[in-house]
Amino acid sequence: MNIPRLIGVLSLPLLGACAVLESAGGPRVTVDVALQPVDLALGDTARIAITVRNNGDRAVSVGSAGCNMDFFLSDPDGNAYTPAERVYCTLELRAPVELQPGATHRIDVFTTGRVVPEGSQGEPIMLPPGTYRVRPVVSVHSGSESAVVVSSEPLLVTFR
Repeated sequence: MNIPRLIGVLSLPLLGACAVLESAGGPRVTVDVALQPVDLALGDTARIAITVRNNGDRAVSVGSAGCNMDFFLSDPDGNAYTPAERVYCTLELRAPVELQPGATHRIDVFTTGRVVPEGSQGEPIMLPPGTYRVRPVVSVHSGSESAVVVSSEPLLVTFR
């Protein structure tokens, strides 16, 4: 079994990023992300658009990498945070979306800087002011292959 390769490509400085997933003879999937604004006050809303494109020759299913977790935040020290707006898992899970070759799927999400430290069961907190990485994460499955998590190069957002 060949292990998929993840290739990150910055497509627009601070406004967009892209990643490509390739598996031997299998699907080719890109993940693009756009973020606006990139500099804002804590509590204001940063809107994130994640677009998944099937560039391969067969259908793939795209879903969340976790309980509707479409992106994660991390600080320069590598501490990871889950956006508090997405942290509570209800039974309203999104079903995977099937993408035919050439099709795209857009996921619109947001963050206000209100987070739960990754792995914590604590109450949500506001991030300290600073610059954080926003990394989109989606799960891709094709045929009998195991699902793989696909991401892109992170974008930066600054909360003041």
